[in-house]
Amino acid sequence: MPKLPPHPRNVKGDFYVENNCCTACDLPKGGAPEMLKYEGTHCYVCKPPETSEEVVKILNAMEIQELDCIQYKGKEKTILNALKERHLEECISSNFQVFIAIIKEKISFK
Repeated sequence: MPKLPPHPRNVKGDFYVENNCCTACDLPKGGAPEMLKYEGTHCYVCKPPETSEEVVKILNAMEIQELDCIQYKGKEKTILNALKERHLEECISSNFQVFIAIIKEKISFK
């Protein structure tokens, strides 16, 4: 499935929420409230996970999200394996996919 560009309010890091994807279901925020915030009706990653406990929390949030808006673009093998074990392969992005999504968004608005 094609990826959407990251929401502009996401902090730098490997986890991000795709722009124009969030339905404000509030489910993921319940799993990782210290890492997800809302701007209007759209959530974004406000703090990257820094500990293994926080990684588990954001993975749990990804598992309960309605859509696959929370994405991981990193290369950490343990996180990639955890996402695959949880059947969250659609939440794995590459930097190239993110780059293409940003370019497509910029072209479509001109």
